[in-house]
Amino acid sequence: MLDWLSVLSGVPQKSVLGPVLFLVYNNDLVINLESTASLFADDAKIYVTIKTDADVRALRRDVKRLNGTTLRKSAQEKDLGILVSSSLKPSAHVAQVAAKANSRLGIIKRNFTVLYKEVLVPLYLSLVRPVLDYGAQCSSPYLTRDIQTLEKIQRRATRLVPSIKHLPCENRCKELGLQTLRKRRVRGDMIETYKLLHGFEDVSYSRFFKKNTNNLRGLSLKLAKPDHWRTSLKGNWFAIRVIDNWNALPESVCQLVSSNTPWFYRDSIRVLTAIP
Repeated sequence: MLDWLSVLSGVPQKSVLGPVLFLVYNNDLVINLESTASLFADDAKIYVTIKTDADVRALRRDVKRLNGTTLRKSAQEKDLGILVSSSLKPSAHVAQVAAKANSRLGIIKRNFTVLYKEVLVPLYLSLVRPVLDYGAQCSSPYLTRDIQTLEKIQRRATRLVPSIKHLPCENRCKELGLQTLRKRRVRGDMIETYKLLHGFEDVSYSRFFKKNTNNLRGLSLKLAKPDHWRTSLKGNWFAIRVIDNWNALPESVCQLVSSNTPWFYRDSIRVLTAIP
């Protein structure tokens, strides 16, 4: 028999009851909140559309109810690994990603005297490029300096192979079988758009896109583009920047069913190779 133990905070570890207690506590955390709430693992997120001062007061009450603190102004906050700034520009996140990727590349360089292609490529693909690709659909850089900041890291990585370091960057990438990061972001946009339109995401595509109902000529999945937008930030938002590339895909690619999604990946890559 086990002795009784007073649990003042947290949950007992390595117990059958622990996960149940966690779920009870975590799921009840957002009950009676005035704001909309989302739970992800042990993170709770509350949000509300601010239209009036009453919305601001309601959000402040909910924040205080959850952790006893008041809502404060912040220039930038990290959310699920994405650094979001008050300007909504991705530059701060790009700088953070570049620093992390450069650090990992430095570790690789310090621990290997000579890097052959067969060694570098698996290391780069498993340790460095995932950092550069993470969250690209919601933090895709559009300023030239931010794009170049990320591309410089891949160029630096390709120069670590002695036998090809004298070649131009484009040839080095071809030798190593690497696409530019920009093309990978476009490919990722197309895959995410495909998943939204075909119902593979737990969110309706109508929150992002409107289907084009004019001059379809049998193209049922083409997207309508807004007439105008005021800022380059809005023009590079996911729901707008993907439209031209998506509409350029053949209907045979856009209409592929779920059992053939690998064909979509292959055919979309073939079409998108024409993107400069």
